[in-house]
Amino acid sequence: MFFCAYFQVEQFYFKVKDILNTLAESNEVAKQIKNVDNEELFLANDLITLNIRGKILFTSRSTLLRISNTKLSRLFTNETNIDKLKRDQNGHIYFDYNPILFRQLLIIIGDYANNLERLNGLFRLCSEEFKTFVYQLGFDDYYVNGITNLHERFWRTIGYGAKLDENKRIVQHINKSWWNKSEPIIIGKNLYSNGIARLQFIIEKRHRRMFIGIMSSSFTRKYCDDYYPSVYGWNECLIINGQEQYVDKKFSFTHLSILQGDTIELEINCLDRKIMLLNKRSRINYEILIDLNNCPLPWVLRLRLFYPDDKVVLLNQES
Repeated sequence: MFFCAYFQVEQFYFKVKDILNTLAESNEVAKQIKNVDNEELFLANDLITLNIRGKILFTSRSTLLRISNTKLSRLFTNETNIDKLKRDQNGHIYFDYNPILFRQLLIIIGDYANNLERLNGLFRLCSEEFKTFVYQLGFDDYYVNGITNLHERFWRTIGYGAKLDENKRIVQHINKSWWNKSEPIIIGKNLYSNGIARLQFIIEKRHRRMFIGIMSSSFTRKYCDDYYPSVYGWNECLIINGQEQYVDKKFSFTHLSILQGDTIELEINCLDRKIMLLNKRSRINYEILIDLNNCPLPWVLRLRLFYPDDKVVLLNQES
């Protein structure tokens, strides 16, 4: 009798133990499900309303995270960080920033930051006020001003009268003969077929004319003047398909206000099939669309010096 009672109690004990274990496992599963649900809800709830000094702006968390290692990306990395942010009476996240600059930042990031090839110099054409603002938010110089090409060189000359320094970063017109004039062409080393490259130059000495632009690498073995169909760039006027364009003088070096001693930047944009020349001092710039039928990829840098003593220096990144 005693043995039967003991056996029944033991069976009851093990049943209760099994039930408790099952409940514990269920609770653990429930916690995991809840955590997964919360994470999925957090990721799905991408829309964020911001109060920027009283100006309500709508954006997405994914936009704010698009460029890493910035103040914004760190603040919105996870739900815990977001919960700590200051909010207004309506529950909107509040930031004490210039609303005009902040809105401009959201537009630029939203439009371009998904394309990795466009991130270099993403903000370089913006105002100095805007650049100061994004520096404060932790965007480094790669995004603000861009990194110029470290590996470009003045590689060879066509014609005579051009002298390259030993590092092939300086070219000077040295032919001073009045009876045997020369207008040498200088070709760059690099081939440009994808992405966006930016080259910076100092115009150390310049007379009335000087050509800066590109041409197709397919034609660099031929001696050709600025009127060859593959040539695009700036001279006294705009050169498109090797043809002078005098539609508007604003397209020329004169309108770009390029003076002796100026630093200029040539952007070679293979993504959008265009080039742009920017005067770093005056901030004036102009773009030229490239016809691939006349100027097929890859492209090369092309300069032409017309007058004795004209001198151009190709800057490296540290300059």
